[in-house]
Amino acid sequence: MAEKLGTLIDALDVVVTVDDDRRLLRNHTIGIADGLVAGIWPTDEAGELQASQRISGRGRMAIPGLIDCHLHSSFALSRGLADECGAREFLLERMYRYEASLTADDVALSARLAMSELLLHGVTTFIDPGNTFPEATADAAGQLGIRASIGRSLFDVATSAFGSVPDNLWQETDQALAQAVADVDAYADHERVWPSTSFRGVNNASDQLIKGLHEVARDGGLKLQTHAAFNYSTRDASMSKHGRSEIRRLHDLGVLDETMFLVHAGWLSADDLEILVDSGAAVVISPSSSLHNGYGNLQQGRHLELATRGVKVALGSDHASSGLVDLIREAYLLCGHTKEQNLDAKTFPPETAVEMMTVNAATVAGRPELGRLAVGSPADVVLIDLHRPEMQPAFNPVSALIYSGSGSLVTDVLVDGQHVVADGVLQTIDLAELVADIEAFVRRTTDERGYGELIRNRWG
Repeated sequence: MAEKLGTLIDALDVVVTVDDDRRLLRNHTIGIADGLVAGIWPTDEAGELQASQRISGRGRMAIPGLIDCHLHSSFALSRGLADECGAREFLLERMYRYEASLTADDVALSARLAMSELLLHGVTTFIDPGNTFPEATADAAGQLGIRASIGRSLFDVATSAFGSVPDNLWQETDQALAQAVADVDAYADHERVWPSTSFRGVNNASDQLIKGLHEVARDGGLKLQTHAAFNYSTRDASMSKHGRSEIRRLHDLGVLDETMFLVHAGWLSADDLEILVDSGAAVVISPSSSLHNGYGNLQQGRHLELATRGVKVALGSDHASSGLVDLIREAYLLCGHTKEQNLDAKTFPPETAVEMMTVNAATVAGRPELGRLAVGSPADVVLIDLHRPEMQPAFNPVSALIYSGSGSLVTDVLVDGQHVVADGVLQTIDLAELVADIEAFVRRTTDERGYGELIRNRWG
């Protein structure tokens, strides 16, 4: 290449491309120009290449930037406030109470925390189901340099058989739809942020809202997302009010198609399964959330059958209140539980887990150009430290990453070729200052908002 490159990542031990041929390349160099992957060459052929920035890849594995398909960034400040809770208590008594108390400044602070954790763990793109101040989330994404698809969390049914939503978290149907329409162009000035449409849960949304949001999404080329079938309680609530499951109801409304993805979808009947397989809709699984709250999505889930029958299945970390914001650990939980559930060690190999965090997730996000390292693809690159003990010996580095690794192995992260994490340090935000702001938030809200009543500290 005659012209000077923007960045060279030199002499990588391994490059996991997740390209169409699923190539795993050893001793290669990645070149980046104008935010795109300009080339991937054997290192001994790349010696004459020139670049404005050079990053050493020795002892490193490059993977595509990971994509977290479900992360409530406004919940990052709730870690520790909703432990040992079942579905109803978790949502109705803990998280809705916490969420209803948030200001726009709180949402911005929470988003900065969530996005810092995502980037440090190798996530370059995430999908946020939304909150009441999505503009604050978008501004935080712009500051941190991460890609984000952001919805507005919409309810228009205040009370269902599952429970009631605080007054400031729901809207009349017309108001909710008007907000969704306004959001379509809300992030035009944000380079890496785009909207999605979102209703929070099937049982707290009217037929009119669901169909209206689907129309907004379809006409705008956006995605429609919701939580569905994540617990027996939501299943039973739907049967009680509508005489049919959440999945059947969405199907009957004509919205269950390629535009839509469902989060959790663990409690599926045989009929639900067939509907999903034929629908074109995708499913996002959040293992740590189900394990933390005892939802039963993994135990009851049909995710292996969904995946093997052609449904796009991706991963999401859900929220900090269930502990993990680490997609690599989520992948391990899903792989391990699937093997145990099916008494078959061959199911869900590590390569499948990587696809769920990259190319599958890119399709779910509506950005199929992401999730791969190939010439012309956006230069979202994550470097993994192969010299850490848990990655040695690196006979099979992909296996080691999923079975013994975690997000703490990430050393460098590039988004559009921008070096946002370098040698394990965030470049776009002062982490110490962020932590100080969070500590001030904790001191202020523990008594002021009664958050202290939500903490189950048995040893304090």
